[in-house]
Amino acid sequence: MDITTVRYGIVKQSLQDTSEELLTRLVHKMGRSLGAFRSTTQALLNGADEDPRLRRELLQEMETELGELQQLLENVTQLKALQKGTFHLSRRSVAPSPWLRQLVARWQRVAKEKGLAWVVSVPDNLPTIDADLDKLEQSLNNLLSNAVRHSAAGARVALAAERADGALLLRLTSDLPRLTRDEYDRIFDLFYTGEMQGRFPTGVGLGLHVTRQLIEQHGGRLEVVPPGVDDGAVNFEIRLPLSQVVA
Repeated sequence: MDITTVRYGIVKQSLQDTSEELLTRLVHKMGRSLGAFRSTTQALLNGADEDPRLRRELLQEMETELGELQQLLENVTQLKALQKGTFHLSRRSVAPSPWLRQLVARWQRVAKEKGLAWVVSVPDNLPTIDADLDKLEQSLNNLLSNAVRHSAAGARVALAAERADGALLLRLTSDLPRLTRDEYDRIFDLFYTGEMQGRFPTGVGLGLHVTRQLIEQHGGRLEVVPPGVDDGAVNFEIRLPLSQVVA
């Protein structure tokens, strides 16, 4: 048996193991989500809808969970494409300023309803980038969803964009619980999840892993920056190369 055959067998087994683990996690996630949806609809049918505040809270939680399930399906699609070698980017020239403002506006409502302090700094005329907007938007939605979902009421979530060292720098800062050294080392690993609480179940450990790969496919870099001694915030930094036409 030659080395090529051995390597093919190892890769094939690895993909099979990943698929089995993914299926197990998806079944668990969907089962818990469906159970939570049913409990919520039963509560509404049994009189919770008569309390406007409670009705809105329950419906908002369902809407948030539906959005997360949609993100999950998109992440699964991209993960499989990356693993199979069928992934490709449909790049075009993008002016980041208006696009970023439109994207974060959708998350502002969610953050406000959760009681988060929402801060956005996107200057006019950011340098142009060449990007697949759908996949880049998926990446940022994964990060924003992670920040909003994990931050406690009253916490601060901030997104800042600037040109730095010949790249477009995006920095997402959120007052998440301080990460351990192990979490910093593993946060982008496939299937790694931190502990979460709430009515609806946690994710399956795809979002940050897929996000980093999507950014790298753009020729960029995604890192999590440890906080300073007196700073409990968690900073995610994305660096994307500028368009070739930019001097």
